[in-house]
Amino acid sequence: MSDAIKYASGLALAASLLGLAGCAGDNTASGVALAASMMGADVGMLGPVAEMAAGAYVASAVVGSDGETTAPAPATASSPAPNIPSSSPASLAMNASKTLSLETPERYRHKSCAYIEVALRNIPAYEASGDPIWQQVATNRKAIANQAWGDKGCQRANFPWGKIGIGLHTLDPQLAQLRSFPTSGVVVDSTLPGSSAQQAGMLPWDVVIAIDDQPVADHEDFMAQLGRAAIGSSITLKTWRAGTYSSIPVVVAAGDAQNAAK
Repeated sequence: MSDAIKYASGLALAASLLGLAGCAGDNTASGVALAASMMGADVGMLGPVAEMAAGAYVASAVVGSDGETTAPAPATASSPAPNIPSSSPASLAMNASKTLSLETPERYRHKSCAYIEVALRNIPAYEASGDPIWQQVATNRKAIANQAWGDKGCQRANFPWGKIGIGLHTLDPQLAQLRSFPTSGVVVDSTLPGSSAQQAGMLPWDVVIAIDDQPVADHEDFMAQLGRAAIGSSITLKTWRAGTYSSIPVVVAAGDAQNAAK
């Protein structure tokens, strides 16, 4: 986790699974405590959603354990941030300005309620970042995602919200293309010692492009898909590593009952 936080310093989050979501997002970083409420929420169901409002990420946040989001440190709008080494997986994350540009009604219009729920859980991390661009991301998302939540009549998902012990963020498509990576999905920053992901052999720089043959668009998408999986079940992560694709089975472990995104 400390590595993910170090990588996230100065990095710009980006727009996500569900979710997705990224599960995902990605994002966006790791370790923010649960928000007591969605500030300014005008949708009745956002109270329950807020109870789960710890961590996630959108199209490009750096996250910690299974999407636990930490506030990004102030950074320039350039990408990658100057204090993110190009040798770090986090160097492929989307920056704050690009993330902000993705916060539009169209982003959520065709997404699932689970995706929107994960996106809403990012808000406290963005608000806590101290960076005005990330804080604007939070303000915009609060209005736009809340509106989508209400328009769709969403209710809090009763998912298992398990974990696999992974730190990840959403890829910036342009940066990924320059580095000859897949241009959608989430990139692994770290795996927790003894976690299911580590035991399965996952490594930093692995890019997850699908879960059980369902494409992963971003961090929110990843989190939404992972959240549905039964505790104790095995999910198959389609993964790209150094130019080679493989399928890696990973067992879903029980998450924290209070902060189920971890």
